[in-house]
Amino acid sequence: MIDFTLTDECGADCPKWIEKWVEWWNARVKEREPLAMMECGHGYVESLPRASRRMVRVANTTYEFREFTYNNCLSDLSKINQSKSVRQGRPMADHYLQPAKPHRPLALCERHRDTWYGGFSRETGEMKGYARLETFGETGLLNVILRHGESLGVLNGLFSYMNDNANVKLINYLRIASATETLTAFKRRVGFRPWDPVTSEFIEEVHA
Repeated sequence: MIDFTLTDECGADCPKWIEKWVEWWNARVKEREPLAMMECGHGYVESLPRASRRMVRVANTTYEFREFTYNNCLSDLSKINQSKSVRQGRPMADHYLQPAKPHRPLALCERHRDTWYGGFSRETGEMKGYARLETFGETGLLNVILRHGESLGVLNGLFSYMNDNANVKLINYLRIASATETLTAFKRRVGFRPWDPVTSEFIEEVHA
């Protein structure tokens, strides 16, 4: 499901690209720590709670979602990053509070991809939220997802768009148990469920 293998078709940056995630992934397998995983495919929006379905509908009306090139959107990225100095009760890392700097485009391959997705205001054209999805075969690992402090709902639309367009079967959002209860609850509201990295299966939950 997740493909960390190197082949002759891999790009020059694939080895280091894979290396930075393998250690993290193997640690989760060793600890058998449940991951936050979203299953992609038809019926995603219908599977969400009513309030989350409404947020997706509003987001699709307010924003246009699409892939973007990082170096072409540095100003919007900086505005989003700097719009809140504290998120989920924690101060933002210093590099988020500095102007976004250009990245060197990576030489990857079809199985290992680095994709940026944005939600752009239909009124002004400005980006109001973004996500970086790092893909390994049929699984996308969410590296970062942020919204502008004043733009509620844009992340709901981003998750829906990635579910439909990222060309993966699963999207991972790190662990299901997050640093804050608020973030854990958000993950569940937008469709992430606990997933066993050893069996590669979703964990059935029994609710009282």
